[in-house]
Amino acid sequence: MKSKGMLFFKIVTAVLLVMALFVPDQNRNLFLGIIAFGLIGTVFLALAPRIQLPKLPRCTKRIRRAKSPDKPPFDDIRSALLCQLSHRVTDKLRSAYPDATWDWEKRPSTERLLNGKAVRICVTHAGEFTHAEINIDAYGSLRLKMMRIQPLSQTGQSPDETPAPEPPVVDCSSWYELIGANVLSHLITDLNARGYSTLSINEGGEIIIVENEKPVVKDTFQNFPGKNYWEELVSIFADNELKAEITDTALQISWGN
Repeated sequence: MKSKGMLFFKIVTAVLLVMALFVPDQNRNLFLGIIAFGLIGTVFLALAPRIQLPKLPRCTKRIRRAKSPDKPPFDDIRSALLCQLSHRVTDKLRSAYPDATWDWEKRPSTERLLNGKAVRICVTHAGEFTHAEINIDAYGSLRLKMMRIQPLSQTGQSPDETPAPEPPVVDCSSWYELIGANVLSHLITDLNARGYSTLSINEGGEIIIVENEKPVVKDTFQNFPGKNYWEELVSIFADNELKAEITDTALQISWGN
């Protein structure tokens, strides 16, 4: 392949030399310059592969990249889940107690919460309650159970003291028939005639209405059932065409439209 290339170059050079003899004198030097440049280029191309340049020594040392120190393990996903749960607890707690704050009694693991196990928190500004237990059910709903926990020294009762007797069981139907119905009938008749449509009964049995934006006690029930019986009382009032609703501190009764 190289011999054919050299032969072709020789032929071309010979042709150019012959043409240089017949060109005018002013262009002859140009042709001779082209021929000379071609010869020099051919010689360089022929000798270039045979020229061996000295090899530069390779650097055997490798630059080691500085390793960044290992970061302490930290699970961002678990931290985010716990943060979202904290917001849900706060929203649920403040729906009943707007000024309430809370803290973990012991910071829980996400595994415990996801397994449905209860976790206790300490609450403040939540009425009479000091603690609450939270857990997540199988449907992902947040359950909050309010609790009141006091040290034994604050209860005013030593371990050897006899506990106070439990309040007697109340028959709500009998109480309403013998006491409640008679008092409410006369009172509601009077209040309805004067434009009132609601009244409240507190845990002490006091019947309260609001006059001139001030609470006024109109009467007091005898042996009014405790708050643990109020759900039953709501049903009894409904059977007697009275609408009852349980609030934080009272049983509210309304009538009419």
